[in-house]
Amino acid sequence: LHTLDVSGNALTRLDDTLFTNTRVATFWADGNRVEGLPAAVGRRSFVRFSAEKNRIRELPEALAHWSVEHLNLRHNEIERIAEGFFPGTDQW
Repeated sequence: LHTLDVSGNALTRLDDTLFTNTRVATFWADGNRVEGLPAAVGRRSFVRFSAEKNRIRELPEALAHWSVEHLNLRHNEIERIAEGFFPGTDQW
């Protein structure tokens, strides 16, 4: 399994097991009710990761070193982004 799309459901969380011992490189979870991303996401590499239109409030340190080429987190409730989340930039 390389692509997983769980968009348009009523998911409130994403379990670590979705990202453990899988080869998912493209992941969509748009249009759910997800409030945060599991730590396992930060230990993975993705070509594309999209969790648009959810209720995500922060991008914690556990995710600061993940590898992702295309990241879409539009239309969430993000209030905090951990320092070092975007290496090579001065953050805002």
